[in-house]
Amino acid sequence: MSESVSVVIPAYNAERFIAEAIESVLAQTHPPLEIVVVDDGSTDGTAAVAAAFPRVDVQSISKRGVSFARNVGVAATTGAFIAFLDADDYWRPEKLLLQLRLASRGPEAGIIMSRQTYRFDVPVPRWFRGPRDGASEPGFQPSNWFIRRETWDLVGGFAEDMTHSEDTDWLARARDAGARVAMVDEPLVTHRIHDRNASGMAHEVRLGVLNALRGSVQRKRAADA
Repeated sequence: MSESVSVVIPAYNAERFIAEAIESVLAQTHPPLEIVVVDDGSTDGTAAVAAAFPRVDVQSISKRGVSFARNVGVAATTGAFIAFLDADDYWRPEKLLLQLRLASRGPEAGIIMSRQTYRFDVPVPRWFRGPRDGASEPGFQPSNWFIRRETWDLVGGFAEDMTHSEDTDWLARARDAGARVAMVDEPLVTHRIHDRNASGMAHEVRLGVLNALRGSVQRKRAADA
């Protein structure tokens, strides 16, 4: 089994965060094959900060949204596995190694997740529902994903018409396609809670989840017809 891992980091106006994200990738005990940062039409210094790092390929595009940016990033990579990292999150050094070890035990799981912790740059917002005491919990956000290339090819890219909950939609499509999920039972990802988290847009997130679930129901009905 090839152990090559491609890392894709979508970024929009992430100048104050992205250096820490990239540093966490460069510090991995299992070095990635390639690191692609997709600058989604930023108006700050995001692209310049990313380009200053060695081994980072910066793809600059006009503003199209995170789904399009992730799809562009994957298209620019060749690794046997794909790992996403949001520009405001960061990894523990053993993240890729432990997920690769779990994946190497067998081809059954197409998607490997991990537990996660949180870093609060602002007071805990009202919308936050995770642990507030430093404890970890299972994580299913893209920064936790470690995907076999064959699974990505089977499921396809993110829905580019979705501005929220595109990750929920992708996972629903993956499960409907028969992809199996496994979990590394260690906290390997830190999600940063700050003043611009997309998760804080409660109405948009709920609508996105509803659309993702509706799409899953429609696919299952079509398959049963």
